[in-house]
Formats: sequence, C-alpha cells, structure tokens
Amino acid sequence: MILILLLHLAQGYITYNQGTFRSFNVANKGFICFRDYERTQTVRFSDSFNRIPKVILIPELFDIPTSTIDYQLEIMAITERNFNLRIKCTVGQVNGIHYRWLAIDDTRIQVFSQFNIKDFQDISFDLENPNTQQYFISLISISSTGAADVEVKVTEITENKVTVKITDRAGTLISLGYQVILGIDNMLEQQNMQQSNINGAFVGSKLPLSYEQWFIVPYSRIAYDQINLLRYRTIFHKDSNSQWYEMTAIGCCCNIEQSHLPISIDYQSTYFFTQYKFGQVQVKSLVDSQTNYINSFKAQLQGNNNEITALGESYYNIHKNNKSSFLNIYVKCSLNEVLSLEFQHGSGLNVNSKHLQHKCNGIFKEIIYTVELVQTLSAYQKILVNIADDKCEISQVLSNQVVQIVKLFEIKKTII
Repeated sequence: MILILLLHLAQGYITYNQGTFRSFNVANKGFICFRDYERTQTVRFSDSFNRIPKVILIPELFDIPTSTIDYQLEIMAITERNFNLRIKCTVGQVNGIHYRWLAIDDTRIQVFSQFNIKDFQDISFDLENPNTQQYFISLISISSTGAADVEVKVTEITENKVTVKITDRAGTLISLGYQVILGIDNMLEQQNMQQSNINGAFVGSKLPLSYEQWFIVPYSRIAYDQINLLRYRTIFHKDSNSQWYEMTAIGCCCNIEQSHLPISIDYQSTYFFTQYKFGQVQVKSLVDSQTNYINSFKAQLQGNNNEITALGESYYNIHKNNKSSFLNIYVKCSLNEVLSLEFQHGSGLNVNSKHLQHKCNGIFKEIIYTVELVQTLSAYQKILVNIADDKCEISQVLSNQVVQIVKLFEIKKTII
C-alpha cells in the first residue's frame, strides 16, 4: 500500500500530446467501410493528463473511391488517458482516412466540434476565454451525393462569440464535420491561406523548422468532381533547417481544389495573463441614501448599467481597450458594524495585503468604495463578484494553462 501511494505521488501529468491515426484504412486487415460497417477505435495518449484535454483532428489522407458517400466520423468520448474515434458508412465506400490528432490541456486554446451535422445554417459559439481571437477551421469529413464544393469559414468574432458559415456551392452536401480552433495571439502562428488545385502534386513553400510547436495544414474548403473523386493525401518533409509539405493524388491524377492554412501551434506557450494592479481608492460615507438593494452589498462597474445585487457569483467582462476600470461597491451601514477592506496582490508566498477599516456609528446609512483596477497588459478581463450576507469578494479570472481565480479585494462586515 505504501509503495502504491508513493508511485501515485510521484506521477506527473502531460499537458500536450500528438500522433497520427491510421487505423481506418484498407491497409489494415478487415477495413473497408461500406454497407453500415462500423468501427470504434481507442486512441491512447502517451501518459495521463491532469484534466480532460481538448482534441483536434487534422485530415492528412482521404481515400474515398465512390462519387456518392454518406459516412459518420466523430470523437465519441475523451478522457484523461484516451479518446474514441468512430466511423460508420451507410452509402458508398471509404477505403481510408488518416488524421493527425493533437491533444492539449490549456485554457488558452478553445475547440468547438461539429460532427455529422445536417443543418448547414450559420451557428455561433460562446467564447469561454474572450482573448482567443486567433482561429482556424479544420474540415474533417464530407458526405455528398456527387461532386462537391464545400467551404466552412468564420464570418464574425467578438469577445463573446464566434460565428461560422457553411457554403455548399454544388448543392450536394449530405452531412459535414468540422472543428473551430481558437487561441490567443502568440499561440497560433499562421501563414497565408493557400488555394491549390492538385494535378500531380502541390508543394508548399519551405518554412523555418519550429521547435515546441506543431506544424499542421488544416482544410477549410474542398471541391472535387465525379471523375477524380476525393482521393489525395498530405505528406510532410523536413531537413535540419526547414519544414514543408506536399499534397499528392492517390492514383494517377487528381483534380481537387482546396483552401488550406499552414499553421504552427505553440503547445508550450510562456505567455501569461497577469492580474490587475490597484490605482486610486475612494471611500464615501452617505447620511441620506436610497439603499434600494435587499442584501448588504451592491456592485457596479462604472460605464456598465448592470448592477449586481444577488447573493452568489456574478461576472463583469471588461474590454481590452480599458486601461483602467472603476468598480463601485455599495455597502449598507448599520449601528455597531465595522467594515473591513482588504486588498491582495500576488499569489502563493508573494501575496501582499493592505487593510482599511470603517466603523459605522449610526449616522451613515451607506458606504461606497470605489476601487480603480489598472491593467498590467492589454487583454480582455473577467471580474468575479461574489456576494454573501457578510462579505463581498472581488476576484479576477485568468485563463492561462489552467484557469486561475485571483482574489483582488474583499469587504467584510462584522458586528462589534
């Protein structure tokens, strides 16, 4: 028992992993996908993640020899140790599909997956981290009744949402699978979007060899006719200084148009969001006051009409252009009560605290604390307001490799 416990304590966790999935291919014994054939394969990570990671799929081979194809391809489940990939073919035939898979545990990356969708209307996704303003599309699977011309692109991105549009130019689309991957500015390094038409092979430009980065080539548009069909692959090359890729046909020829985006993902980013610093602090005592809130506290961000009065957690989102913001905390003040304001800055063993006190003597009905929050870097911010019966706590949400809740200040109410 002691040995098992020691091994558990010594166990580390991975934060990223990658591989190439080739199990769905005719080269593997027993795989030709048609007539309701179905297979689910478990893809194991090299070690365990501490939390369930995001999994990104990037196609590197399509070998579909039929003009009409209807198949389902999806990630069924993700755990800390593996994920399950499932395929089912109902119409036509799939000889093979290869995927580069990337797994990452980092809140500076967001992934929205849409597998096997049949509704091609515009759709919007809510952003958990408003700083994930860089993005790309990975077109994962296409089912159609013949020649196809399909494109998926982002039409709008704000600090709150990202909107995606599907264009079916040939009008043959049956179903579609894609992912939207978003990251902060310095995590996704994009080259120019490439428009290619494979006749023999398309060879990309040589790029500097990158370290601690994934080099991938996702597709956002694929078009093919009923003669050459969807049969091609992407091959990656590198030497001591450079990396590049080529797209080549499976068979003698291929007439496939694509939009693809060479991109590098920094999977060990050293960029960190940092907490606010405090500017000026004002305390105002009111004798004649309209305390129109039920509980002891009310919060309001200056310039924002949303007043927070309910018990529990609420949030304010602050635009990155606001170099400083003023937060007002209103407190009901009764006889024999003491209000304590405590500021905190830093984390771990490096927390600096400062205290202020204000005694209620029965004259003042309300105390208003106005605290200036000053940005330490230009970024969208999220402020957490947590109101209880006897205190109001203000924290900041920092989405780094893991989400951090950093306490900024709190106001406590005690009775003498």
